[in-house]
Formats: sequence, structure tokens, C-alpha cells
Amino acid sequence: MCCAVQCGDAELERKIDEKINLFIGWVEKHPNKKSQVCLSFYEVRNKQATWMFSNKTERLYWEQWYINLHVVNTKTHGKSHNSKAPINPGDNALEESSSRRASLESALREVLFQIIKFVNEKKDHIPSVTNSEVISFPYEITTPSSSDSSFGWHTDVLKRMLQTGHPSMLS
Repeated sequence: MCCAVQCGDAELERKIDEKINLFIGWVEKHPNKKSQVCLSFYEVRNKQATWMFSNKTERLYWEQWYINLHVVNTKTHGKSHNSKAPINPGDNALEESSSRRASLESALREVLFQIIKFVNEKKDHIPSVTNSEVISFPYEITTPSSSDSSFGWHTDVLKRMLQTGHPSMLS
């Protein structure tokens, strides 16, 4: 890889690497399946005490990014459905692979620019930064674990969405 993005916080980078490795493990056990990674930012607030129960804290999510991913095994991607032989054997296979890679890079670049544009337009819901830390807000990265089925993991994400509500519902 030619370059890597770094934030300067070793603990955050370690956690991200850990989540990436978990996701890779899931992909290896569930090849060619669609999945989702969720990046959430939240505030921690004290929940009102009810009757004799002690105060509890709750997470109020103010932004959640659900990133849909479909990792395709390149060894089977260029093969015919009716045969186990490659569609374009020989020199054409390398050219096809390079063309596919360039197309994917272009599509990824376009999506990243769309994300940057959207993020820069929608900032009103972000809480004020009250410290000078590298990591200003609590966050959570959710990936399917290697023991999750894709259906079960999506159910957990849906449950969390229903419990926390849409970010615009927060006051």
C-alpha cells in the first residue's frame, strides 16, 4: 500500500486494526456474503433514576454510519457460472483484472468524495468540541464477529437503532 491514514492516537489505531481483523475473519468464514460495518458517535448522559434504582448512564447516538460491504473473492469473480474455467484465460486475465481494479478504485474514489461532501454539508447535529484531545467524541465500531450469522448481526443492529432512535430525535 502506498500510503495510510493515521490520526496520531495509538490506542485508536490499535482498536481499528482489531476491528479490521475481526471483519477479515468474518469474511473468510462467510465468503462472498454482504455485510455491514457501523461507525457510531455518541454522548454519554446520566439516565434518570427510577424509584429505588440507582442512576445509570446511557448512550445517545448522534451519528451512525452504516457502511454496506460486499467483499468478492477475486478467485471466483471472473469465472463462468457454467464452468470452473476462467472466462478469459491467459494474457486477457491480467488485463481484465487491471481493468476491474481501476474501475473499483474509481468507484471507491467517487463514493469517498460523496461522503466528504455530505459530511461537510451536515454539521448542525454535532455537539461542541469541549476538549483538545485527538478523539473528541466517544465512538463505537460494530462489525459482524466470526460467530455471527449475517442475519443475526443485522438483527442486533436493527435492535440498537430502535432502542436509540434516529439521531435527529435527540435534543
